[in-house]
Order: sequence, then structure tokens, then C-alpha cells
Amino acid sequence: MGLALATAAGNNACSAIVSLINASSNGYLRIYTATGTQLVQCTMAAAAFNTAGVTSAGVATAATIADGIVAASGTAGYCSFVDGAAAAVITSMTVNTSGADLNMTNISFEVSDVVSISSFKVTVPLA
Repeated sequence: MGLALATAAGNNACSAIVSLINASSNGYLRIYTATGTQLVQCTMAAAAFNTAGVTSAGVATAATIADGIVAASGTAGYCSFVDGAAAAVITSMTVNTSGADLNMTNISFEVSDVVSISSFKVTVPLA
């Protein structure tokens, strides 16, 4: 059985996680190959997540995420969130075309491709 929190604990945990991303302005969503090569970095809004919006279900929805320009070619394997000072907050989330933490229409990137993230949610599992 995996982790499952009571609603109040899950909401507080979710708020705490996204508050760390918000902590030092413009955090980043980074996408890497399975071997750790950074492919692209997308800049989050100054208030990346509305922490006041985490009122039920342990879910926080990201504000606008700027498009990123691919710096290295490869296939996406995982992604992470760092704060504006590049300190790791969420170190590893899956990336794929479906059934992943970050679902994308294409996970094969070439240098200079533009990567757009239309929406993203951080979800803490509740009981």
C-alpha cells in the first residue's frame, strides 16, 4: 500500500511543496533524458502555484509555464521542479505520452524545438 494522507494533512503537504517552488521567484520545470542530460528548462510564473487554492483533494495547479527551447537532443525520461535559486524541490517525476506525471504529445526532442506545457498539477495522495 502506498502513501495516503488524511485530507487536511494532504492539503498542507501539497501547499508546503508548492510553496518551496514559489519561494525565490520564478521556479523552473526541467526535463531530462533517463540518463540525466537536461533537455529543456521552462520558466514558471513568479507565483508558480496558488497555495491558497489548495483547499481540497491535495491538488495545486500551476500558473502559466513559459515555453522552453530545447538545448540538447534526446528522449524525455523524467522531469523535476527547482526553485528560482535552482534548489531542488521535486527531484523526479515521470514523463511520457500517457500515464505519467507529465504527459506530453511528443517526448523526443531536437535542439531548438519549442516545448509547451499547457497545464500541470501537483497532487498529494489522500486516503
